[in-house]
Amino acid sequence: MWGRSLELYKLRYTTFIGDGDSSSYKSILAAKPYGDDVTITKSDCIGHVQKRMGTQLRRLWVEHKDVKIPTPSGESVRKGLKGANQLTADLVNRLQIYYGIVIRSHIGDKPGMITAITAIYCHHANDHSYCPPGESSWCKYNRGDPSYAPKEIQPEVLELMEPVFERLSDEDLLERLQRGDTQNSNEALHSLIWRRCPKGVFASHEIIRFSTSLAVIQRNVGSIGLAHVLHSLGILDTAVSERLLEKLDVKKENQLLRTRSVEYKRRRQVRRGMKKRREDALWQKETSSYEAGGFGMIEEEEESGSSKGARKRRKKVSHQEGQPTSKRPHRAAASVSTPPSETCPPPASPRRPRDSDDSDWSPSGQ
Repeated sequence: MWGRSLELYKLRYTTFIGDGDSSSYKSILAAKPYGDDVTITKSDCIGHVQKRMGTQLRRLWVEHKDVKIPTPSGESVRKGLKGANQLTADLVNRLQIYYGIVIRSHIGDKPGMITAITAIYCHHANDHSYCPPGESSWCKYNRGDPSYAPKEIQPEVLELMEPVFERLSDEDLLERLQRGDTQNSNEALHSLIWRRCPKGVFASHEIIRFSTSLAVIQRNVGSIGLAHVLHSLGILDTAVSERLLEKLDVKKENQLLRTRSVEYKRRRQVRRGMKKRREDALWQKETSSYEAGGFGMIEEEEESGSSKGARKRRKKVSHQEGQPTSKRPHRAAASVSTPPSETCPPPASPRRPRDSDDSDWSPSGQ
């Protein structure tokens, strides 16, 4: 795409918008498609970077699932990070939302973005020195709201959360967010493509190209553009079919208008909350999952001996060494010869024929 842009479209792509989990940018820099005089810069997608906050905080559940933290009263010890006054699923979702709001509200202001990210962490640690002052502040403590109640997150949990905020407030990372770029338009086109050609079903190259072409037509023109495709294929396109396609476009426009209403946004938040709770429950069962910027990372839980995969590998190795780990006897033991008198039962006596005479018949057949 980069190599043929000048030949086909007479333009140069000078900005690469990535999601953090691809090595394509390094390949483009090495190829130098426009020579040494044109510099290609990289910009990260805000949406993908925002997801990293939730992903890295949820990873703490898996990495520290065996850690023992005393309760606030000090009377008992709780195992893991999911619990009252700890890193709950609701807290993770709220921190991810706050992180995205900070990035979008400080486009072009990197120092202010760093300060606002630090304020998120310090506010939950009951340190309000980084929170904005005044009556218009979002911080109830700084604006003197009587309903303010201090956070009760335990210090051990805050100590585990601090490296995550330090990584996501790195100056190099935030520098790539100053343009405010997103991949929303790309994701919208991809959803139209995979709706016609699902990822989980094998498809040939021709089907993928045809699905992509139909998705581009619908994205740029609408459903009415399919009428031109039918006409070019020699399929009879009547006025009825055109009216049906126009109705689909009108229905889509009405749906977009409904998405801007307050009631629709409220229902969408409820659905997102239910989806997040289901995903958080799956995080407790899975040792690894897809994450933005996660390619190339080594999951520590997969290397630790306490992981389920490691236990399965140890069982398999011990089984191959001749040490059975289950109650089922080893298959090789069936080939060992033992005296018949010790293992085999005595042969059953032959049955007496139904029509034989008792005086002539004997078990030995003699």
